[in-house]
Amino acid sequence: MRNIKNLINISGMPKEYEDACQDMLQAGYEWLVNNNQIKNPKKFYKKDQEELELVIVKAVDDCSGAMHSAVMGHLIYIRNNDVDLWEAVVTEHRKKNKLS
Repeated sequence: MRNIKNLINISGMPKEYEDACQDMLQAGYEWLVNNNQIKNPKKFYKKDQEELELVIVKAVDDCSGAMHSAVMGHLIYIRNNDVDLWEAVVTEHRKKNKLS
């Protein structure tokens, strides 16, 4: 399983906050892979989204709504498009906008 932690900075916040986002992202990515959800043409049912949300929230001791939303946005993009395209698009966006 690929480790996608720290490929990008999700939050732009201090290290502890960002580390939690990264842990959530990795846990969610592993759930997507283990549940055959990457580029899966079947509908992403509400029960699937709820299970994914539970996985990312349980990955950390405390999770803000902003953390949850940011990570879920990335995971849904990965689910629909694949992790390699996600990495390429996010990396290009950050370069273009001079973000770290």
